[in-house]
Formats: sequence, C-alpha cells, structure tokens
Amino acid sequence: IGAFDVVVYRIPIGWIESQEVTIDKLRNATDMAHEIFGAETVVWTSIPFDNNAAETKYFVRRIHRKNALVERFCQTYHNNTTTTTGANDARVKHVLYHPFSNLGRAIV
Repeated sequence: IGAFDVVVYRIPIGWIESQEVTIDKLRNATDMAHEIFGAETVVWTSIPFDNNAAETKYFVRRIHRKNALVERFCQTYHNNTTTTTGANDARVKHVLYHPFSNLGRAIV
C-alpha cells in the first residue's frame, strides 16, 4: 500500500481523559500521520456529544473547551511549525477541522 492522502482523527473521549488532549499531542499525532502514512492532509473532527459519557453541564463545558482547542490547533498548525531559520518543517500540507459535533446538536 502506498501513501494515504488523508488521515481523519476522531478523539475518543470516554476512552481517554479530556486532559490528555493537548496541543503537543495533537501536533505529534498530526506529524505522525505523515511520517507513518505519508498523509498530506489531516482532518480533526470535533468531539461529539453522542457518546456514552454523561452529558452534565461540566462535561459539556469541558468538551466545548476541547473542541475550541482542536479548532485553534488546526487554524494555527502551520504558524507553529517553523524553525528558527524560518524554514517550514511541516510535511502535512493541510490541517482541517470538521465540526462533527454540530451535526448531532442540529439534529436533536
């Protein structure tokens, strides 16, 4: 199998703790998508509200904050991947955010 064009990530909240979702870990996973699969595009989906976790106000606020973090990461990925020499080391060409959680909220 050759290189993949796109890798789509869905953060498995409920399987991992939300505090495990950090900018550094998002960056590492994005870079590994290229290193391992040769992907030029990475899509991060928002964390949906349709999993088995209890939807308390605290949970919903925490997920909103994590979705904002993921969206901000996607918007700034290329801005934060330059070296001190100014050369862009990003091998992933496109990092996109898909607000998947909005779909579930819109349907309900």
